[in-house]
Amino acid sequence: MKPTAAEFVEAVRGPLEAGDAEALVREVDRRWTASEVSGLLGASDGCVRGAVAVVLGMIGTTSQLGVLSRALHDEDASVRQMAEHALWSVWLRCGADAALGPMHDGIKALAEDRVPAAIDHLEEALRRDPEFAEGYHQLGIALSSQERWAEAAEAFCAASTRLPSHFAAWAGLGHCCCQLGRWERALCAYRKAMSIHPRLADLPEAIERVRARVVETPTVAAWHRAGEG
Repeated sequence: MKPTAAEFVEAVRGPLEAGDAEALVREVDRRWTASEVSGLLGASDGCVRGAVAVVLGMIGTTSQLGVLSRALHDEDASVRQMAEHALWSVWLRCGADAALGPMHDGIKALAEDRVPAAIDHLEEALRRDPEFAEGYHQLGIALSSQERWAEAAEAFCAASTRLPSHFAAWAGLGHCCCQLGRWERALCAYRKAMSIHPRLADLPEAIERVRARVVETPTVAAWHRAGEG
């Protein structure tokens, strides 16, 4: 049964104040499903919405990506921030169990600037789970760092195809298209990213720069409408 806002707050207050993530997950799992909790993202209290986003970041699945994406449009900045963090958490665990190890190894190698090793790990993750959207996104980041723009664009496109709400993959695709001089495609990808996450830093300026290079045609306009949908 869907909890009331008061029931939810009472259940999660202690673990949240203690910073005890394991206790928080246990308490919520004991009472409700992620789907039942996600309904409270429409609560009137921003503190409740933010707490729900935190919880969904820990227990949510792909079934909650839609409501979390909508929360990126929340009027409360803290709720938007929590929703973004939750989306990243869900994206990172949406692969097959066998792919998670090499995926995390790849992210670690990328953070340590060991890009060739990162690419090897990420490609192994994708061999184990060819539908792992975040694996493609991280591979796109790694390839971009080597200025392998066409390959990176393919990886970002693969990520956004599998997870159409992946605003970062759309933004990455836009960056690659700019490097390749594909201005119309870049504009479409940037606009798609902004339609999902309206407050992405730097993208409004990037859109204006790209628009200056684009000649509007019926085909380009159709791409833009698709990107905004």
